[in-house]
Amino acid sequence: MKGKHRTTAAGSVTRLTVLIACLCLLTTFRGVERSVRAQADDLSPSAITYSETFGAVTIPAIPTGWTTSQTGSGTAFRSVGATANNPTTSVFTPNPATPGSSELVSPAIPIGGGPVRLSFRHIFITESLIGYDGGVLEISIAGGAFQDIVTAGGSFTSGGYIQAIQPDATGNPLIGRQAWTGVGTEYLTSTVILPVAAGGQSVRFKWRYGTDELFGGQGWWIDDVQVSEGTEPQGISYTFTNSSPISIPDGSPGVPYPSVINVANVPNQLAKVTVKLNSLSHTFPSDIDILLVGPQGQTAVMMSDVGGGAAVTGITLTLDDTAGISLPAASALTTGTYRPTNSGLVDPFPAPAPPQSGSSSLSVYNGTNPNGAWRLFVIDDVGA
Repeated sequence: MKGKHRTTAAGSVTRLTVLIACLCLLTTFRGVERSVRAQADDLSPSAITYSETFGAVTIPAIPTGWTTSQTGSGTAFRSVGATANNPTTSVFTPNPATPGSSELVSPAIPIGGGPVRLSFRHIFITESLIGYDGGVLEISIAGGAFQDIVTAGGSFTSGGYIQAIQPDATGNPLIGRQAWTGVGTEYLTSTVILPVAAGGQSVRFKWRYGTDELFGGQGWWIDDVQVSEGTEPQGISYTFTNSSPISIPDGSPGVPYPSVINVANVPNQLAKVTVKLNSLSHTFPSDIDILLVGPQGQTAVMMSDVGGGAAVTGITLTLDDTAGISLPAASALTTGTYRPTNSGLVDPFPAPAPPQSGSSSLSVYNGTNPNGAWRLFVIDDVGA
């Protein structure tokens, strides 16, 4: 069964406080304006060694050398025309309400000595219950078996996975794997540093989409695939702090709601955002939902339905898209660095919080102007 359930013993449930300590912004120098389609080459100094925009095909064909396949109720990827989110051709697979998978495989691409990065733009609109349908990226090195890009030794620098596919996503072949899942509202640029083992080899990439037995969505669109060699851009880190505590009443929004960090005099566009939550104490952490809203309106549900019912006192959580692990859905939270994680349902936030985009990734802020009010909305969404 999909859903959120909680039982408690009779009596009151104590809510303590969470202290928002740090908003860390890494910015990069960008000397010229670039269009949306040129974002993936903002890795200067670098050389683009492979590029596919899917614009030279006759719809619904896919480019020569690319292949697609499906299992169960999955549908082969195909090229599609402009959409509300993308003015050019992309490749797409729909999201049925029954189990299946769809795969898109690149041709063999020679890789230099490194560092080498793969970038692509995509939007995923799965069913509204996050973690039941979703997509992953795999790599085959020198003709070997495909494996997840992270398992193979790759690391995302932006636009990494959202969370794991739930164990009760019946029929989804990606159960237990980190994936892109949720209801996106705009294209996301994902960039991954390729495994060291790929250096000097030929590789193929596989975009794999899996669905479960209940509830459909719209699907997965992929565009602007690029492989680049060169160094990462240098940047400047800025750290901003709000040391005022947020109290978390039972079954209610936090106080204050929102907590605000005002950012000013940062001259460059964002390359990365990390968030640190200090002195988190709560008797039932799974009830906490946290939404971050950037100055330009982008949203990320950084933490929701994680940590189970194990009380925590004074722990510090650092949320970073490039962390090696997600926040645990059911086991106890401990001090450490984790990927932002929204486990389970898409939880509503009361006004004045804006509608959420469905994303948990902090990369939604990349490329935006960081100056202005960063608003943190914290709620306890289940009463005693």
